[in-house]
Amino acid sequence: GGSRSAGASAITLDVLAPDHTGYTLQENPTIYWYVSERITDPVEVTVTAMGSPQEAFQPLLEITLKPPFDKGVHAVRLKDHGVVLKRDTEYQWFVAVVPDPNQRSNDILAGGSIKRISAPQALEARLRAAGEFVKPALYAESGVWYDAIDQLSTLISANPANNQLREQRAALLKEAGLADAAAHDRNAGG
Repeated sequence: GGSRSAGASAITLDVLAPDHTGYTLQENPTIYWYVSERITDPVEVTVTAMGSPQEAFQPLLEITLKPPFDKGVHAVRLKDHGVVLKRDTEYQWFVAVVPDPNQRSNDILAGGSIKRISAPQALEARLRAAGEFVKPALYAESGVWYDAIDQLSTLISANPANNQLREQRAALLKEAGLADAAAHDRNAGG
């Protein structure tokens, strides 16, 4: 994650990603980021493939999101931008708050990595039999981190008064070392 003082307060920016390469089963997953304060600067999101130098220099996604952004968790649906992740390829993704486009050294930057994998057969069977509220735990147990976060985030959006869902996401975030985002979830729920 990145942080920088902005006036009297420090802004923390985190991508909701583990400190290692996180997995997804989705060809175009939703990626999430967190900001600790309301911001009025543009935010850039970039996704690049790791591998050959040619791939690394050609981003799959490079977009600027228009402000303002409230304190909290925000999503970028890769499907909305036509981004498809190849199986067994590792990708890096970055979120940058851009206070001054002419002074990029002032950016607040956070990044993570993601890899699309095939679902193990045992997990596929368990997911087919599971209800929506059980799936996040199944993904998390299997190390499919991005899908666990996405499933929980989707359920939170559909059930905003369900504090148990926020607590589950907070526990997953805390486990990944994302203490600020986890604390925000716990406070937003109660």
